[in-house]
Formats: sequence, C-alpha cells, structure tokens
Amino acid sequence: MITQQRVDYSEVGVTAEAQLNYPSFSITIGSYQTQNYTRTVTNVGPAYSTYKSEILKPEKWGVSVNMIVTPSVLTFTEVNQTITNNVEFSTRLAGQDGSFSQGYLRWVSDKYYVYSPIAVIFHS
Repeated sequence: MITQQRVDYSEVGVTAEAQLNYPSFSITIGSYQTQNYTRTVTNVGPAYSTYKSEILKPEKWGVSVNMIVTPSVLTFTEVNQTITNNVEFSTRLAGQDGSFSQGYLRWVSDKYYVYSPIAVIFHS
C-alpha cells in the first residue's frame, strides 16, 4: 500500500479477497452454501443513467448457481456517482468436485452493456 504517511499494519483490518472491488467474481462453492459479494460501481456515463441487471447463471451438468442482485436496477443522477450493490450466490447441490463453470452479471442501459464475468469452482 502506498501512502504519504506511516501506516501501522497491525491496526489495518484484512479484507477478504472476495470483497475486493473487482468487476469480476471468482467463487468456490459447495452444496447448500450461500456467499455474498459487495461491489461499488461508479457512473462514468451520462448523468441520468439507469442500468438493469441481467444474469447468465453458471451451470454445470444440471447444477446451477442461483444469483440474487440487490438492487437489480441502478439509477444514477450524476456523473461519478457511486452505488453499492450485493450479489448473493447460492446452491442446493454441488457439482462434481473440482468442476467449474462460467457466467456473467450484465448491467444494461439504453446505450451500454457492462459485464462482470463470473467463474465458479464447485466442491463437495
């Protein structure tokens, strides 16, 4: 970390890698598990923009990862405005141990598509 002041790292909390504000998601999930990821997005488009979420769920051999995006619609009123959203991933059954799948969360406006790729590794 680069700062212009001394930092006492013993006082700095550890951030789980899943909670780093990356545009992509990489998860490992087993049966009957739920994981929540928080992301903060910034409007770099027109001031008044609305984006609706669309999901392509990761699926493998009939086992899919359920996803709930909250809020499912992002409404911006300013340029550089930020909105925080939550994505919940859950499964009922696990895929074959070590198998993987991909999907995406896509935010759609009248003019733009913004993709967040999703990679999932299943474990039992």
